[in-house]
Amino acid sequence: MSQSNYELLQQMLNIYQTDKEKLNILREENLYRIEKINQNIKTIQNSLQSDMKIFSPREDGTKYNDILNEYQRKNEEYIKVNKEYDNSIIQIDIHTDILNKLISNDEKREYERKNMNLSILNIQEEERQRIARDLHDTSLQNLAHLIHKIELCGMYIDQDIMKAKLELAVINKNLKSTIDEIRNTIFDLRPMIFDDLGLKESVESLLTNVKNSNYEVIQDIDEIYCEDNIILVSIYRIVSECISNIVKHANGSKIRFMMKTHENLCEINIIDNGIGFDLEKITQKKKDKHFGLLIMKERIDLLGGVINIKSELNTGTNIEIQIPMNN
Repeated sequence: MSQSNYELLQQMLNIYQTDKEKLNILREENLYRIEKINQNIKTIQNSLQSDMKIFSPREDGTKYNDILNEYQRKNEEYIKVNKEYDNSIIQIDIHTDILNKLISNDEKREYERKNMNLSILNIQEEERQRIARDLHDTSLQNLAHLIHKIELCGMYIDQDIMKAKLELAVINKNLKSTIDEIRNTIFDLRPMIFDDLGLKESVESLLTNVKNSNYEVIQDIDEIYCEDNIILVSIYRIVSECISNIVKHANGSKIRFMMKTHENLCEINIIDNGIGFDLEKITQKKKDKHFGLLIMKERIDLLGGVINIKSELNTGTNIEIQIPMNN
């Protein structure tokens, strides 16, 4: 809902509240009039009883009956008007409740939108920090070291040609390694295989690399279809984060990986036989980024999915994820 519509709802709510206050004042005034009339009627009736011996029936009828009838007429009129006031107040309350719900829902949506935007920004910042850290700790350090080696070769070239050639060979090897590291970073940013072959092949490639890290991998992967490509990319990111955390922290030897579709859901189950962890302690520490739980949960929440993690020390970890494919 736009800001202008929100302000319009607030204005309508203020008008209804003002009208209700006016009606309550009028209603209270009428109640006061009714009370005074009833007091006057009671006074006349008491007077009639005490003066019955003095006035003849004809005098009694001509003097008091008209007054009583007029009081009764006014009383009924005020009661009728107050019933109309009551009905108007009920209608105002109904409309006020509707407006309050609309305003409340709008505020809720605005709150959720702001939180979602913050989550997106947080994920983006986490990714930037990870990339910067990876580049600084590996590629940039290696390149700086290679610059020093090249300068050293410049000194050797005139004194010991063989030694210079050996240093150049080492530099060549390290440069190839650094290129591979940068290529892996670029692959993490946007795996080319994903654009060429899709989610299933990208995940299979990811698991193949895990097998090369001396892990036994048992896998069962469906072809996942979705019109929104960003959902598929996000699923790959989530899977990549899970697998990366296992390789880095689990100290296990076996991974069971399953990715299936069921009733328009992508269901992912990842089980490892590693050292496990105390989930309660980790979730209580908001600043702790161990196992990348925070960024994974934020990604899954943004997709409208759910994640369930079961883990205990020395018993491995079981991660279950469900992500709707029709966001």
